[in-house]
Amino acid sequence: MKLHLMTSAFAVVLFCQGVEARINRARNLDRYIDALVTAQFKYSYGCDGAADGSVLAIGLNDAGGIGNPPPEVHDLLNLGARAIPLLIEHLDDPRLSPLTFTCRAQTTRVPVGYVCYDILKHIARDSRPRFNRDCADDGLCACEVEGYCFRPDDYFRSGSRVVPRRIVHRVKSNWQRAYRRGFVKHLP
Repeated sequence: MKLHLMTSAFAVVLFCQGVEARINRARNLDRYIDALVTAQFKYSYGCDGAADGSVLAIGLNDAGGIGNPPPEVHDLLNLGARAIPLLIEHLDDPRLSPLTFTCRAQTTRVPVGYVCYDILKHIARDSRPRFNRDCADDGLCACEVEGYCFRPDDYFRSGSRVVPRRIVHRVKSNWQRAYRRGFVKHLP
């Protein structure tokens, strides 16, 4: 009986250590998202701008690939496939980044969640079509399948807080579901 209790107690300790290790790893990865709050971006979004504008486009190289994004974005890119679930988890992050969004003569700061979306949509490959390939439209979300895109202004102020609208939560849920089902992969 004593041996059984000691074995059970040991198993519980090992389980708790495993859970604690996973929590610590997640906190360690969150620092990459935290860095977006203070990153020095030289970019701004616009509602009538090209849908392909991105924080990744900063410093495009001659071949049109990612050349020299800000260090905070580069660090996220270096995570490779580990960046995908991290970015999805933070799609509804309401903290404000230094980036701005200008639409209809109004300029607002961009939530970190949108910056995560911007990076995610460029580094993730989805085996199901997320984009309408025959689309000639331009603008934010113009050629993307409904439910996989939101705009920087899909957050609102409630007093001093920034709150994501329902569309942001729906998009996050769709990305999570697609990732869990193995549809979303990191672009090599």
